[in-house]
Amino acid sequence: MTASNQEDLAPEEDEDYYSLLNIPRDAPQSSINDAYRRLSRLYHPDKHVVAEQKQRAEVMFGKIKTAYEVLSDPHRRAIYDSVGVAGLRTEGWQVVQRTKTPQEIRDEYEQLAREQAERRLLQRTNPKGSVTLFINATDLFCSYGDELDDDELDDWLLPQVEVTGMSFTQSIEAPLTLRDTATMSGNLSTSNGTGQGQVSCSVRRLFSDRCWAEAELGVGDGLMVSTRAFRSLGRHLHATGHGFIYLLPNGLGRVGLLGSLGCQLDRRTVGYLSYRVGRPAGVQAMVVRETEHSRQSVSLYVGVPHSYVTGSLTVTLPEADVKARLVAKLSRASQTYTAHVRLSDELQASAVFYGTVVPLLAWTAVNRLLVAPYVSRRQKEEAQRRREANRERTAAKRREAEAAVSLMRETVARIRQAEELRRGLVITAAWYGRIVQAGSGDPANGGMEDLVDVTIPLQCLVTDSKLILQEGTKSHLPGFFDPAPDTDKSLQVEYLFHNARHQVTVADTDPLRIPKPSHRTES
Repeated sequence: MTASNQEDLAPEEDEDYYSLLNIPRDAPQSSINDAYRRLSRLYHPDKHVVAEQKQRAEVMFGKIKTAYEVLSDPHRRAIYDSVGVAGLRTEGWQVVQRTKTPQEIRDEYEQLAREQAERRLLQRTNPKGSVTLFINATDLFCSYGDELDDDELDDWLLPQVEVTGMSFTQSIEAPLTLRDTATMSGNLSTSNGTGQGQVSCSVRRLFSDRCWAEAELGVGDGLMVSTRAFRSLGRHLHATGHGFIYLLPNGLGRVGLLGSLGCQLDRRTVGYLSYRVGRPAGVQAMVVRETEHSRQSVSLYVGVPHSYVTGSLTVTLPEADVKARLVAKLSRASQTYTAHVRLSDELQASAVFYGTVVPLLAWTAVNRLLVAPYVSRRQKEEAQRRREANRERTAAKRREAEAAVSLMRETVARIRQAEELRRGLVITAAWYGRIVQAGSGDPANGGMEDLVDVTIPLQCLVTDSKLILQEGTKSHLPGFFDPAPDTDKSLQVEYLFHNARHQVTVADTDPLRIPKPSHRTES
C-alpha cells in the first residue's frame, strides 16, 4: 500500500470511538476490553501473512488501539466525551491535568465553554427594527361616482392612494456582561404631515431573576432622563418605580416620580397602589378585573388640586361600523415590515375579495412559479457543492472500508459456515446509505454511489446467532463509510434465521438488534 493510501486511512478528528468499537457511550471498562479483544483477533498485524494485508491491518489496528486507549483512560475519555478528538490535543487546552478527576475535567470544560460563550456575547449585538406604513386606498372601492359632477368625476377616475402615516423603529442591544445590557434605540413617526422622533440609550442591570434596574437618556423634542426599577416581592406581589426629568427646548421642564405596588388578587383581578410626585401629585388605588367579554375598574385618586372616584365598565360587543383593511407583514431576520392598507370605510364585497382572495392567489402563484423553483434549485446546487467538496474525502473513506472488508473475508467465511450449520443468523444482503424506498431485493435509491454493500461487515459482527448495533451513526463501524454526506441514511438488512427470511430497515442512528420475529417475511 502506498504512503498516500496510508494517509487516507489515518484517523480523522470526527472519528467516533464508540461506534468503531460498537459499544454504548456509557459502556463499562469490561465492555471496552471485550470489544478490543474481539477486534484485535481480527485486525492484529500478526494475524496476517500477506504484506499488503499486513499493512492494511496495521492501519485498522492502530485506529482500534487508539480508541481503546482513549476510552480506557478516565481522564482522556472525559475530555473526548466533552469536545471530541480535537480536545485530546493538549496544546492550549487548560483542563488536561492528571491531578484532576474526570468530573472536575467536565466541570472545568463547562466553565471554559461558558466563558467562551460570554466572550461571543460581548461581541454580538441584537438589532431589531420595524417599518410600518399606513396607506389609504379607499378611493379604489369608492361607490359615490354617480353623485359627482363631470369635473369631479374626471378626478375620481384616477383613484388616489396615499401614505397617511409611517413609523420607523430601530434598536441595538450590546451585552456588556451576563447581567448588564446596553440598548440604543430610535423611533420616528409621522401622520398627516406632522411627526416626532427620539433617540435614546439605556443600560439595564439584572440583579437576579426577580429584580432589575434601568437608566435611560433620550433626545427628541427635548432632553429626557429616566430610571426604572422592578422588584418581585412575592408570588403575587411586585413593585415598580419610574422617575424622569424632561427638559423642553423653551427652557421649561417636568420632573416626575412614580412608584406602584401590584398584587394579583385572583386569576382575573389585579390591584394597584400608586404614588406620584410632581405635577400633578397624588395617591391612587385601583382594582381592575378583566374577563373575555368585559373589563371593570374602580379607582380612587387623592391629590392636589383634585381628588375623585372613578369607575368604568367596558363590554365587548359586535362591531357596528365595520371597515375593510389589508395588513401585509414581512419578517426578515430581526426586521419587520408592515403595511396597513385601508381599503374601504364600509363593508363591501369587492374590498373583502381584493383584500383576502386576491393576495392569497397572488402569493400562491408567485410561490409556485418563482419562489419554490428558486429555493429548490438553490438546495440542489448546495447539495451538489457539498457533494463535490466531500468527494475526495468520501473516496478515501471508501478505500478504508474496502481495506477493512478485505481483512474480514476469511473470518466471515468461518462465521457464516458455523451459522449455516446451526441454522443460525446469516446475513444475505445489507445496504447502508440513502435508501429511498425499502423493498425486497436491492433497495431503490437515487444512485448506487449513495449506497454501500455492508453484508460482510455485518456478518463479521454476528456472535452466537445475534447481531447488536448500538445507538449512533453506523458510518464509523469497521467496513462502513458515509456514501452520502449531509443526507438522511438508513440501514437495510436481509437475513436468514432458522432458514426463514427476515428483513428490517432502520434509520442511521437507531439501534439494531436481530433476529426478531417481527422481521420475518415468510412462514
